[in-house]
Amino acid sequence: MNMIEYRQKCDEIRIRARTDTTNLMRRYAEDHSLVRLGDIVTDHIGSIRVDGWSLYRDELCPSLVYSGMRYTKTGKPFKSREKTEVYQINLV
Repeated sequence: MNMIEYRQKCDEIRIRARTDTTNLMRRYAEDHSLVRLGDIVTDHIGSIRVDGWSLYRDELCPSLVYSGMRYTKTGKPFKSREKTEVYQINLV
């Protein structure tokens, strides 16, 4: 094995480890989420109807970031059809 082969193997291992870690974080966050698509969730700023989610990568406690259209306190969507995000750790 020469230096080039050694570095290629190290890169492959790093990529595989990063992928495995991300998959583990995603699975952990999904398992600890009670929210489903279409649910209305509220945090300290306001409410949204969940249209999608992404992963918030935190080594200590990975969680989800929900995205969707903002809703008023009466349960109606804003006229501006504004979209925003709500972090799982901020849910009320």
